[in-house]
Amino acid sequence: MKRRLLAILFVAQLVPAALLVPAALLAQGPAVLRGVDVYRSAVLDTEKLHGSRGPLLDSIADAVAAQDMEALGERLGTLGRWVRSQGRFAFIDLSPIQYFENDTTVWYLTVDVVDSTDLARLDFDPAPTGQVTGAEDLLEAWRSFEVAGWERRAFWSPGDACPAHHCLFSFQDPELAPFAGKLRAGAEERFDVLSRLLREDADAEDRATAAFVLAHHPERDRVVRHMVDRMRDPSSLVRNNATRVLAFLAQHGDPGTLPVAPFLRLMDGPTTTDRNKALVVLEALAGDEEVRALLRAQASARLVELLALRQPNNHGYAYAILKRISGEDYGESDLAAWRQWAIRVEGRGQ
Repeated sequence: MKRRLLAILFVAQLVPAALLVPAALLAQGPAVLRGVDVYRSAVLDTEKLHGSRGPLLDSIADAVAAQDMEALGERLGTLGRWVRSQGRFAFIDLSPIQYFENDTTVWYLTVDVVDSTDLARLDFDPAPTGQVTGAEDLLEAWRSFEVAGWERRAFWSPGDACPAHHCLFSFQDPELAPFAGKLRAGAEERFDVLSRLLREDADAEDRATAAFVLAHHPERDRVVRHMVDRMRDPSSLVRNNATRVLAFLAQHGDPGTLPVAPFLRLMDGPTTTDRNKALVVLEALAGDEEVRALLRAQASARLVELLALRQPNNHGYAYAILKRISGEDYGESDLAAWRQWAIRVEGRGQ
């Protein structure tokens, strides 16, 4: 059964106090930690992590099973400090992600690190320093909508109508329906203010919220232009929201007008959410033979690295893209076969 990713619940800092999980997302049934991965480092890999920190990973799994968010936050903090001690990293991110499978809540943890010798992966725009006013009520409207959506678990599904270029929750829910008109009218009337806020405001949470409000503007190309621009935002939250809008458009609209290069870059981004959203778009764009050729020539080996992760939102999309661009299916676990294929293809420049 296909998993449905509902949310990133928490990105651990090195010393987190606790996990902040919406009450509506606490599991009604059992919870289990299915996998822990390290993505792309010459200093630390998954095997070393499991060999050195096995008991700590077991204790993290125990906290997940008990749904003890305070203990989970503390143990992730301990893990983060250990990761930091292993070498010189320019970036460390611990990303626990929760999925719903029938009555079970399933967690995967990705340890994202960027080696100090790999700074190109952190080449984003400088942090904005402005203060843009004039859209406070629209930001608050989105946040109220989001809280109500989580509380009601009214998640959008492909069978629901979406009156915007992106839907997280269903406007068919009677409590959420009134927000549709307000958000659309606000996006139309104050597009310039919202786009400036997205680009220039110092508050990353406000920028991230502005991305979702802007997605309610009816002119697709204007929305796309601003979302692509914010794929270079220094905040992973802003990048996530902007690229999520583009991923929604790619999956449920016409992906053909989206540029390929920004997604090729972000598929090797420093965070799980960077890579996930970029992969969603690249899978949609891979319906075009020119894009498939480009991916074969420039991204085959990187896709196999992503396939090696257990994290479903990276692993699954990498597998789908590899099958699509190769015309082969070595299975989702035969990394050796996929690596040999990538060597052959990239060596020929195909």
